[in-house]
Amino acid sequence: MPYLTKPPEPNPRAPRIKAPPGAWDCQLHLFGPAERYPMDPKSPYTSDPALFMEPDP
Repeated sequence: MPYLTKPPEPNPRAPRIKAPPGAWDCQLHLFGPAERYPMDPKSPYTSDPALFMEPDP
């Protein structure tokens, strides 16, 4: 059965470990629009749209 991923953390906090100078600590997954990029129907992972999308002209 598919499950919906958790929304963003409403109260983010600084990481406990500091990244080395020049390092990046970043990860991002954006999905959608589902009508154009559907999820695999066999995937247990689902997500709400991440961004507001203007309709194509």
